[in-house]
Amino acid sequence: MGYQALELDKVLRIDRIYSVHYFEYGPDYAFTGESHDFWEFVYADKGEVYVTAGVEEKLLKKGQMIFHEPGEYHNIRATGKDAPNIVIVSFDCDSPAMDFFRGRCSWQATATGCSWPGSWKWPVRPSPPRWTIPWPSI
Repeated sequence: MGYQALELDKVLRIDRIYSVHYFEYGPDYAFTGESHDFWEFVYADKGEVYVTAGVEEKLLKKGQMIFHEPGEYHNIRATGKDAPNIVIVSFDCDSPAMDFFRGRCSWQATATGCSWPGSWKWPVRPSPPRWTIPWPSI
């Protein structure tokens, strides 16, 4: 029996990755903020943090994600309760499909999928306790 290849559409193309971080912040951690010319997402793997996107502050809970678009001021601070574990990835992507994430604040991720409230679902695997990214040797 032969295999038949499935041609995939290239809807998103990540051109560059600037950072991949997995942090356990202290309960009183606060970052003053920044803006830059590339995308960034923040995912709460454990606990909760306050995230500012532009002038709006949101409580990001375990399993939620936020995308910061290029040029958007953003910061993050712990709630003062528990030490949160946070994934932060920053990257370049010029795909028009990224317009979907502009101005959107939180995305609920669960073991069965991700969805904006009242929107579509995208299946994902649950996050591992720690992320390990193999980097190529130079």
